[in-house]
Amino acid sequence: MYKGLTEVVLRGETDPTTSGKRIVLPSTFIGGARYMIQYYQDAMAICGWAGYPNLFITFTCNHKWP
Repeated sequence: MYKGLTEVVLRGETDPTTSGKRIVLPSTFIGGARYMIQYYQDAMAICGWAGYPNLFITFTCNHKWP
């Protein structure tokens, strides 16, 4: 995670504007940390309101089935 930062420091660059830029992904980016946290909190709120589920049922289908 800090490999790029270490290389910049070892080269002697002290200006932070040359070492890259921070990007914050919104919660609408599927698979990001904010997305997962938002859906986890939504699920916990539903469990608090409706109670915890007794069953976990999945169903697999093929979109080409008639």
